[in-house]
Amino acid sequence: MKHIRIFTILTTLFLIIVTPSWAAHFHVVPGDPWANPDPYGYRYIALYINTEKDEEVIAADMLATFDPTVMKVRRIIGVEEVEQPASFWIDNMSIVGSDIAEGRIYIGAAINTPGDTFSGNGIIAALEVEIFKREDVHFTFVCEPGNLNDSNISSNSADARDIINCSRNTNAPLVLPPITPRPPCTYLPKDGFPGDYNCDTKVTLADFEVWRSRYIEGSASLKGFELWRRVFTRPGPSVNEN
Repeated sequence: MKHIRIFTILTTLFLIIVTPSWAAHFHVVPGDPWANPDPYGYRYIALYINTEKDEEVIAADMLATFDPTVMKVRRIIGVEEVEQPASFWIDNMSIVGSDIAEGRIYIGAAINTPGDTFSGNGIIAALEVEIFKREDVHFTFVCEPGNLNDSNISSNSADARDIINCSRNTNAPLVLPPITPRPPCTYLPKDGFPGDYNCDTKVTLADFEVWRSRYIEGSASLKGFELWRRVFTRPGPSVNEN
């Protein structure tokens, strides 16, 4: 009996010593990571990857779920879409695959240059979201140890082993206020602001975004786009200034 206990103790110690304890994980931060917040605009969620123990990684797969009655993901934003990314964006890793479904998103990212790696803590992507009601957003990473079809972080090793520690993913609820309804726009061509779809007395790219959203919803026409384009590209001062 004494020998069995010693063997059990030694076996446990051996497993503790040789079993790697990875710390790489994903976490989320609410807020717009590159611009000032707009009370009338969409909300943003920054998605981080953190290697913690200076592990070098070359790729990552992020699968997450959320309550579709509280939030809708409009689009996934990579560093290549950010005009002046801050230092906490990962600038050598790009999105190579993504999917948005009701209550679920998938993002696949990989290092841009062969032989390059990433180590540390940084934003891998951001989500542009629409909040329907004032409730906590439960954003949960789908992650099971050994499962290669959910969230994974691939190390810079010969076998690109998965070093994600699922228990360290942050699944805490996010607090994101709903979008404030924008006051009705009363500017018409006779008022001198044709193409000003967000009622700020200027014709900028922001107006195109408003028109595009309305066009997708079926409440705007191509004539509205042509009106905006003519004013936006017209030579002269004032209307095109940001």
